[in-house]
Amino acid sequence: LRDGPRLDRLQETPGVERRTIGIGVDRQTVAILQGNQIRALGEGKVNLFLKGNGDRTITWQTLAAGEGPVSVVPETFGTKVANSARELNHKALNPFGIPEPDNPERPGIVVLHGGGDTDEMIDVIPKLTRREKPILVHCPAARESCRPSTRNDADLFQQFLETEFSVWNDLVHAGRLSRISFLTTNTPRDAKSKEFVEPLTQADAVWFCGGDQGPLASLFVDRLQPTLFQTELHNVLRRGGVVGGSSAGLAIMADLMIEGGQQKNGAPAVADLSRGLGVLKHVLAEQHFDARKGRIERLTNLLRDHKRIGNHSAVSEPHKLIGLAVEEDTALICQMNRLRVTGRKLAHVFIQSPDPRRITWHALKPGDEARIVASNREWVLELEDWQLSP
Repeated sequence: LRDGPRLDRLQETPGVERRTIGIGVDRQTVAILQGNQIRALGEGKVNLFLKGNGDRTITWQTLAAGEGPVSVVPETFGTKVANSARELNHKALNPFGIPEPDNPERPGIVVLHGGGDTDEMIDVIPKLTRREKPILVHCPAARESCRPSTRNDADLFQQFLETEFSVWNDLVHAGRLSRISFLTTNTPRDAKSKEFVEPLTQADAVWFCGGDQGPLASLFVDRLQPTLFQTELHNVLRRGGVVGGSSAGLAIMADLMIEGGQQKNGAPAVADLSRGLGVLKHVLAEQHFDARKGRIERLTNLLRDHKRIGNHSAVSEPHKLIGLAVEEDTALICQMNRLRVTGRKLAHVFIQSPDPRRITWHALKPGDEARIVASNREWVLELEDWQLSP
């Protein structure tokens, strides 16, 4: 549906892709179309996909038997924005739930990398700190080989980490970092130790590499009360610093963390849930969005499952949670209510509607910048483009 050039070639009609509508029908279900209306009969649901904003935005409406019918009508460009009463309050400026900055002029930045090639991050992270020679803390604990054990000599283990992540360590020799510290453990009690978390108190940036988010949560997260590790990590953002991660390092950023969940016997994948670091309190996050099957189902179905969300997290308004999903070799940079995409592929933003059957799906391209604003009772994504002022 997003491949406009291919649709145009198939129909031999330039521009037909802009008017193409997607209809997906579950088993044991019938979609009935009459005029501009659609309704459902049967045991499952009809899924209706309407394109907008070029190929970046898709509104995904589900329809079950007895609901509707739903009408498809044209929308005049700009009508939504023109008719909306903006709620430009403080809450609207922090839709992702990033820790509030000590200095409003210097809000913290969260970087979500989808996995794969992270070479670009080695250049991006120091720049985002806005400091000449920032201090970086690198947390590789998502990898079993990068967690210490009683069998390892401490000095040899430190040498291993410096070799394993030499491209980061080289930034110190190049004068782009003041220093780098590797913070990793195999002992959950370290997350509550002042001595262990001391490097975080001085950090301008913290990076979590890929691996397995389950051990990260077990080591650093307390389900009942934030650990000292979590508190000091949030303080990095409050000071205007940068916190980010790739793959497992992306997943751990959310308060309600998707730990796993695979497709089985052809059924949609269901998210396995845990608690994350809470850097993003109002976000459900997904990595490897282009390379692992079932991720769109487990993310969007979880967004709609407000009861399950409430049972696992202290999130007060599950209907306002935003889904952020990032493809490999790509990063989504979040600061207050702003988003920026860098890398090679796409980052996806899923926004719920007051109608629980509807989700708006935005696919942002590298170079895209956008902001999330409050409009009536829902979040709205607005792309930022150049314009001329008088």
